[in-house]
Amino acid sequence: MFCVSAFPAGFFWCCMDAIHVKELNEYNPGYKDRHLIWCKVYFKMINADPDFELLCEIDKWRFVALVMLELQLKEPVPLNEEYLKRKGFDFKKRPMSLSLHMLHNLVDVVTERNATVTQSRLEESRLEEKRKEDRDVIFLDFEDAQKLYPGTKRGVETELTDFRKKHADWKDVCPALELAIRMQITKREEMANRKEFVPPWKNFKTYLYQRCWESQIG
Repeated sequence: MFCVSAFPAGFFWCCMDAIHVKELNEYNPGYKDRHLIWCKVYFKMINADPDFELLCEIDKWRFVALVMLELQLKEPVPLNEEYLKRKGFDFKKRPMSLSLHMLHNLVDVVTERNATVTQSRLEESRLEEKRKEDRDVIFLDFEDAQKLYPGTKRGVETELTDFRKKHADWKDVCPALELAIRMQITKREEMANRKEFVPPWKNFKTYLYQRCWESQIG
């Protein structure tokens, strides 16, 4: 056991490279033919394991998060402030050094001499998070456009799936789709005010299939 006060501020960010969960395989689902999407967490941790039961709520969550992260990364978790903050660790509420002290029976801190974590692994993680953020933004753009569209439509997931299959440029189109629909709605209202014929809105699937956002009135 070590004393937290013995380490100066910032020590864990400059000298230690990674956190390894002891007995990690105990939490591993065990299958090898697919991506891991869950881990084992036992009821006994709450009721019968003093190493876990007596932890504060923050340290309990951090331990479970470390289990999931190490299983997902397939190597010790980077002891990197920026990386851990992106994963939900709030160091203003509780310093990581204190959590490591309280979790010393459950995790090991891997030093630079034997750590397997590399900078490229961190970069891969950042890129994956960026790709996820991009996917989320595109989905929201498409969802806003679909909600605005006046014609018949199906579920947003179904519409987006069909849209992606049909058009190779769907990522470029999505950010501009809502604006195109708004302009077409305005155009149709102007035509109606002039007593001109206004064709009915196509269903949204057909609208997308025929690239009607590129026409003047959809």
